[in-house]
Amino acid sequence: MGSQKKRQKKVKRNSGAASYGKPYIRGYEELADMPDRKFLRSLPSYVGYKSDFGKEVYSWSDSRSWIDLSPGQKRKSLLSVQKLYLIVLAAALVVWFFISLIYRLVTETDAGAVLLSMLPSFIIIVVCTAILLLSCFGGWGGFLRWAYRHNLVRGRDAMDRDFHRRMKDELDRVDDNKIIECAVDVTEEYVILSVYGQKYSFYRNAVALKISKVYDMLNLVFEIDGKQFEFCKNLPKNQYVYLQKAFADRCTVNRVEKKSEFSLKKLLGEIPSLLVGAGIVAVSITAIVAHYLWIPELPPVIGVFFLLMSGFVFCNIFSDIPAVSEVGIPFVAATVFLVFPPMAYFWIECELLNNPLNFFYLLTHCTPFAAGFGFFFVFGFYTLGFAVSKAIDFVRFGTN
Repeated sequence: MGSQKKRQKKVKRNSGAASYGKPYIRGYEELADMPDRKFLRSLPSYVGYKSDFGKEVYSWSDSRSWIDLSPGQKRKSLLSVQKLYLIVLAAALVVWFFISLIYRLVTETDAGAVLLSMLPSFIIIVVCTAILLLSCFGGWGGFLRWAYRHNLVRGRDAMDRDFHRRMKDELDRVDDNKIIECAVDVTEEYVILSVYGQKYSFYRNAVALKISKVYDMLNLVFEIDGKQFEFCKNLPKNQYVYLQKAFADRCTVNRVEKKSEFSLKKLLGEIPSLLVGAGIVAVSITAIVAHYLWIPELPPVIGVFFLLMSGFVFCNIFSDIPAVSEVGIPFVAATVFLVFPPMAYFWIECELLNNPLNFFYLLTHCTPFAAGFGFFFVFGFYTLGFAVSKAIDFVRFGTN
């Protein structure tokens, strides 16, 4: 009886101990420490188990896909600028739809025809609202896992099917890897290292970082209380900027051993892709010019759309450069969202349908085109803000 009560007390005492994002194994981690890691728990700055390490500054994990949010991002306050913007946008879409519906029911005689004509807009608003809320609360990872489990997402053609097959494999891989997770988490006061499922947390001011660039990966060596510890995994090179930002003046970069850059040899190998991109640009410009000189019936927005989308082709060619993949792609996406939707909507309403386009008409006519193009246009400002923040990080921390 006595030993049983002691075991119950021990379980109760350790039940509140939680790691950064998931529970510890109730106090038995030391038994699984490898010899080269045992000294970490005896260092003066080791803080042991905490239920909350505070506000997240940086997080990387080999058990998290690109579509998953980190624990800190999930816990971020609803009053944060990003989440508040998405919530307000979702609410505005819903309010806009009902204003349009009520106005048309009041001003038009055939209520059935109004409800039927508003059905496509309703579906678009529901889909856009779901997208915004999933993005706001980090639900894309869970949604895709649920969809794959129930065979709801398969792809329409070979390319789509291949993408979803690889995405499903990636999600399965990270889920299977959680028990042996390797991760680096930095909060305002602590650094938490996860090494094959074991977590070691330290005061942030006692941890320094040395980064060595090896080919396309980063080798990390942490100096904790004067003792060096080499991290078990190499991180992707695009994490360099964010590590520099997280560790600031406590981060140093060792001599580059092997540097993988976009060399002339790689550039020559991308000549076919460059020709495709140049061809898209040429055809797009020709389509725009043709509208004004030869074929007035040809919508110029078609040429504008393919001209903007050609930016993704060039970003893909130079994606080996972190600044291009991390900053260039968001900027191209923001440009597409901010330029094409309003041009396309204006062309459809004014040139094709001859409607009097003004604020009152837009407010009271939530058409499928207005709902779809309006969503992408307003979402473009969110994408632009994201791209600008990335660009600032690369300017401040992206140089050796």
